[in-house]
Amino acid sequence: IKNNINLNTHINKNLSFENIDEYDLVTLFTNVLSNAFEAALESKKKEINIHIDKINNFIVVKVSNSYNNKIEIKDNTYTSTKEGHKGHGISNSIDVIQKYMGTYSIHYEENIFTFQFMLPDQII
Repeated sequence: IKNNINLNTHINKNLSFENIDEYDLVTLFTNVLSNAFEAALESKKKEINIHIDKINNFIVVKVSNSYNNKIEIKDNTYTSTKEGHKGHGISNSIDVIQKYMGTYSIHYEENIFTFQFMLPDQII
């Protein structure tokens, strides 16, 4: 527990992201995890769940976190609720996912926000 955030993880340590450019990998995970941390910090429950595993030929990453029910969408794009931020984090992550022919989904309900993505474990 850091900053009173309950962090639960399940990470398959046998996975490799070697087919993804390091810069893209940092962009993807930094944005997703920073958003989760900042949202959880402002919420009542203060919880983050990270699940990274392989299903068939895909690496599946699911990050869910508590949040304060404040989601802003403008022109079908998620925008930041943080003061002074432009809100490019999620769209930068989506760009990386799509660059590697992956898919993503976003769900939010009852104070839980979930960002999940799948990337092929072999880039063709």
